[in-house]
Amino acid sequence: MDPDSSSPACDSISGAFHCTRGKKMTRFLCTAMASMTIAIPFAGPALAAVEPSFDLSDPSTAPFPSDRFTVPDDPGDPNNTGLRVDLPMPDCASRPGDCSNIETVNKLDGFNLLPRISIPFSGAIDPASVGSRSVFFVRLGTAVRRDDDQDGEDDGGDAEQRESRVIGINQAIWDPATNTLHAHADELLEQYTRYLLVVTTGIRDAGGAPIEPADRFERFLHDDGARHGRDATLERYRKSLRRGLERAKERLHLHRRSIAAASVFTTQTVTSVLERIRDRIDASTPAPATFLLATDPAVPGPGTARALFSASAIEKMVFREHVGFSTLPSGDRAPKFTLVDRTPSVALLRIFDGAVGQIAFGKFAAPVYLAGDGLIPIVGTLAGIPAVQQTGDLHFTLFLPSGERPSSGWPVAIFGHGLGQHDKNLDVFTIAGSLAAHGIATIAINFVGHGFGPAGTLALTLLPGGRIVSVPAGGRGEDRNGDGIIGPQEGFNLVPPGLIVARDSRSQSAIDLMQLVRVIQVGMDADGDGVADLDASRVYYVGQSLGATVGIMAVALDRGIRASVLNVMNGLQYEEFRLGTVFRPQLGVALANRIPRLFNNPSASCPGNGCAAFDENLPFRDQPPLTNDVAGAMGIQELLDRGEWVSMQAAPIAFAPHLRKEARPDVPARPVLIQIAKGDQTAPNTSTSALLRAGDLLDRTTLFRNDLAFAAPPCSGGAGKPCVDKDPHRFLTRTDASRTAPNFAIALQAQEQVATFFASDGSTIVDPDGAGGPLFEVPIRGQLPEELGYIP
Repeated sequence: MDPDSSSPACDSISGAFHCTRGKKMTRFLCTAMASMTIAIPFAGPALAAVEPSFDLSDPSTAPFPSDRFTVPDDPGDPNNTGLRVDLPMPDCASRPGDCSNIETVNKLDGFNLLPRISIPFSGAIDPASVGSRSVFFVRLGTAVRRDDDQDGEDDGGDAEQRESRVIGINQAIWDPATNTLHAHADELLEQYTRYLLVVTTGIRDAGGAPIEPADRFERFLHDDGARHGRDATLERYRKSLRRGLERAKERLHLHRRSIAAASVFTTQTVTSVLERIRDRIDASTPAPATFLLATDPAVPGPGTARALFSASAIEKMVFREHVGFSTLPSGDRAPKFTLVDRTPSVALLRIFDGAVGQIAFGKFAAPVYLAGDGLIPIVGTLAGIPAVQQTGDLHFTLFLPSGERPSSGWPVAIFGHGLGQHDKNLDVFTIAGSLAAHGIATIAINFVGHGFGPAGTLALTLLPGGRIVSVPAGGRGEDRNGDGIIGPQEGFNLVPPGLIVARDSRSQSAIDLMQLVRVIQVGMDADGDGVADLDASRVYYVGQSLGATVGIMAVALDRGIRASVLNVMNGLQYEEFRLGTVFRPQLGVALANRIPRLFNNPSASCPGNGCAAFDENLPFRDQPPLTNDVAGAMGIQELLDRGEWVSMQAAPIAFAPHLRKEARPDVPARPVLIQIAKGDQTAPNTSTSALLRAGDLLDRTTLFRNDLAFAAPPCSGGAGKPCVDKDPHRFLTRTDASRTAPNFAIALQAQEQVATFFASDGSTIVDPDGAGGPLFEVPIRGQLPEELGYIP
């Protein structure tokens, strides 16, 4: 909220704020004051006033989040915030699910950047009186320790001169069963920053009277500590809360008697550890990538031939998928394989006949930070950096354009693949031709857990003569659950997934991308002539789905990526689980299997075909406050909040501001293009819109109107064929559709936008179907989509 010195005078108004002309105040705040001026006629005997609860013994009995439920960090391995979350543990025998979740949360150094707030009351309130004028956040300042801060004081960011900001709430829901108000922050909060959560007397009780300031809140603020036996945690929190209220009063002219309750909390660190890993990568000089890994009958020795082939010479490509293990009579395990014909993928390169000149397969050494349990070891966020657990080989597939190589090498786009079977040897073939037609090379690696097992190979039948050459496929899957099977993405998610699911696998995959950039920078020589084939000064990134959600971390932090395209990116992991049609049933299973069980639809079978039918009763944005009448919904909402909280370190929404709005230190803002699709059933529009708001990226976003494509001929709303996919999630890579299908033409148009963007070094964004075309909005016209818009 920007300061507005021209706001009208608002003297002598009985409200949460006081402002005068000439002060750095906002019109929003003055309006808030006026809205809280309420006349209450005498109506007989006084009833007990409703007030917020302020019992600091439990998170459910006072405004939350709150630094009351933190402890000082480990001084030997400190955090940016100086804190560690310390929620009280439940009875682990009867509530093992809650116990496990809180153990995970308690390792963080602060609270969620998009928090769900909870405010309990002594009685019923009028939900219609709840809004951003009666409940809001005040940004107090950074919580990061300073070198000159040796006094042990809780300074609350007092050395920072940035303007305090007021942030409202959204998605409010009143739970009458517990007399608790829940809501979400209206926007993404900043990492490692201290905030004041303010509850005002602008909230009315069920009878229309203003709520009263909480008596225990007032007593806590004015208590000298003797009543609590000088409890160090409570003393620290009392001091922090007093400072926060004083700061808000000074900067925003808050009227103290109109504050019914408040809390101070500190947000968690997101980027710091990953930035230090990036710096370690940047300071290293890795060995160049090697291409001598093919087994060719014309070359003596297995795995010694150069894996560089003319694209036109590949007649056939068969993927020998490493899909698991069989147990031998000796008890040893032998790999099991399945043969899959990937020749149709090679054929996609010929859409632009002759554009791709050569295909190469190579590998490079990369640091692995994931430990055997699938987690990156936790370190202090102030200065810590995890130990490298091992060094492993990462395999890549490289597509070089036809024609004479530029003197500085080919510009190159790193392609990030989607989730599941979409590995480095599949979807990249759908776009490499479009990029090569613009003189841009394409390179792809497998993300953690993808490409099936490590023993897989690709068998290439070459013309002339039909010689068969094999190369390692570079699979990174593993049999994580011990059932002898390696699934399409097994090794990506934790087993059991817990709250973390794939957070650290995403981070490791982003680290892998940064290592790939560094390997390109030291020189990548595919043909062995001693000259780099790729231009290290023109490295771009294009990611689809998972490739975008992983790629945004690398793009935001790696200076070596010059421009990027992020396609169908999900903003929040648990919103994808909750609203995505693929993942919602899986979330339902997790709710049903949990102890205590959270699946709350007794008429639906789960496990079974009814697992998507749970009811979390969470409103979309910008809706009036909702009164909850669904049993069990609040427990699901709490789990979703904790899941997003834990996942925030690898959440795309947390990195979106750093693309350009708030670029990280020493990382310049660079050109970025976002592509999304109306009615995406895998990356729901509501989640992506949250990311676009967080990064101020509306003007950089292209919207594919799948709803219009579905309604238009030849599909005509499903009556005709061929038709576009109802779920447009793969609209960028659907050149694998029939050439007469609408999806094919749409994919080529979207790819042309990507290729033109990179060819212009990020300076040109074309409208894929022309200025008058209806199917692509460049940029989005109107408001961000805040509904799902699924085609049934």
